[in-house]
Amino acid sequence: MTTQHTTLRTRFKSLAGGIGAALTALAALAGLLAAVGSGAAPAMAIGREDTGEVTIGNVEAGTTATAYQVLDVRYDYAADRPSNPQYVWSEGVRAWVTEHYPQYIGDDGAVTDQFADLPSDTVVASGSSADRAPATDIAAFTDALSAAVVLRKATPADTVTVTATVVAGEEASARFDLPMGGYLIHVTGGAYVYRAVMANVIPAFHDGSWRIDPVSIASKRALPGVDKSVNETVPGHVSGKGANGTGSDSAGIGETVSFDLRADVPVFPANAVNRRFVLADALDPGLTLNADSITVSGVNAGVEETPLVAGTAYDLVTSDAKDLDGHAVSFLVDMSAERYAAVAGYRSIHVRYTAVVNRNAVVGPGGNRNEVRLQYSTNPYAQDDHRTERDDVVVYAYGLAILKTGSDNHPLTGAEFELLDADGATLRVVAVDEARGLYRLPEAGKTEGFAQSLHVATDAANPGRLNIAGLDQGDYALRETKAPEGYVLNSTPIAFTIADTGKTEDGLGEYTGNVTGQEDANPGYAFGTVANFKGGLPQTGGVGTVVFGVVGALLIAGGAVLMATRVGRRARRR
Repeated sequence: MTTQHTTLRTRFKSLAGGIGAALTALAALAGLLAAVGSGAAPAMAIGREDTGEVTIGNVEAGTTATAYQVLDVRYDYAADRPSNPQYVWSEGVRAWVTEHYPQYIGDDGAVTDQFADLPSDTVVASGSSADRAPATDIAAFTDALSAAVVLRKATPADTVTVTATVVAGEEASARFDLPMGGYLIHVTGGAYVYRAVMANVIPAFHDGSWRIDPVSIASKRALPGVDKSVNETVPGHVSGKGANGTGSDSAGIGETVSFDLRADVPVFPANAVNRRFVLADALDPGLTLNADSITVSGVNAGVEETPLVAGTAYDLVTSDAKDLDGHAVSFLVDMSAERYAAVAGYRSIHVRYTAVVNRNAVVGPGGNRNEVRLQYSTNPYAQDDHRTERDDVVVYAYGLAILKTGSDNHPLTGAEFELLDADGATLRVVAVDEARGLYRLPEAGKTEGFAQSLHVATDAANPGRLNIAGLDQGDYALRETKAPEGYVLNSTPIAFTIADTGKTEDGLGEYTGNVTGQEDANPGYAFGTVANFKGGLPQTGGVGTVVFGVVGALLIAGGAVLMATRVGRRARRR
């Protein structure tokens, strides 16, 4: 534990007139005589070029630390003792201090006892958590002066910049060698939000002489994080809640998916120039946002949530929304600037909403991604600075692909099917390209334009093929409604199951978008061959396939047989 402000009074009480100066001189002389009498070499006097080492700890390697001199130390180098007054405000900041903190400045810019006696601000290295304790007087002053320096309402006497580095065996730190004075220090360029600190390089009286002691300060910082989950209340899959970079589920076209976003509230100083805090959410084209479903809540230290009101605690943009980098997003929750005060008291923000899988859904690997971007100011004192933290989840959709053949394995055209759900009810489908045998599930709310039946492809490039896109994992069945000319109809529903290869019984496996039995050239589609015969019994050798619905058996009805790869998957979630 260190201090943000080195209390001036503890180092040297302001000299009062000639009496104070005389007493100080006598004390210095006594110390010198004592040193001579003991045989020890007298200490070296402080010279005009002497500096003090300032170390700023609790920082990230590679960050930039900038020291602005705002206080001057008056020192009589000939007499080797402080002058009176000992501390004065640097010329460029005096007008600002006079206007905003007149109690801290005296005649000729002197630092008053009210400032010198301010207690230090205790800082505990905060790691990734935010310290939300009320600011002390010195912290409030430091924040306000920082804003004034950035806005050029106050001009430091000198500016020094260093890069934080790692010394062997130690944590990263920024180290300065600075002349005597009081310095305002900003740390920027990392993932954390750093609060400004004050470091005072001043003379101290030790063993009969004045010297400059090293100063060590731990920065106060906070690291906001963001988390996204998908269908977190639905068991049997990895939702991604509480684990950045994870989260997947599956859904068919027309199904609704729920998402949750959670983001830490950044801690900005009260006088920060830049208080940007934005949640930007980008859905892939296969997901349609339900804008009316968006809710925003503030979360306290426990699990208690308080609904927040749009236009008061945040601004919600759902039309032509863009993030802070100008990239198009699906919606934006903006808690920057004046909105920040309404959310600053919460530990985190929780956003809930739903989206519907639409006709543009990607089938198979790659899936339909949904990314959240937390964008926040890492330098509260720079007007155009921000950082982006991300998390995403994936919604996968699948399909069924079959090839209609004769007993010689050559493709057949002219067959028609209907698709059934696990309960045997007919599922409506929409034709994408009937000649090519391409169909998909309908979008939510569609009431007309459904295909009467599923025709296998008639085009020369892919004869006999049937592709149905936009299915969720689960149990289905195909029923043949028309056989190719000259072949026997198989009217018995043939069951099959679609499941992701990443699915595990314990629900801890991440989905991949691949399914068992898929073709290499058509991932995400469960594939099977459906053979018809012209009467008699079908041949069973040399096919190398297994019936969809019954493991290890062939379904034979009216001279027709379906031979395909069984894919064992989970029941379709509704």
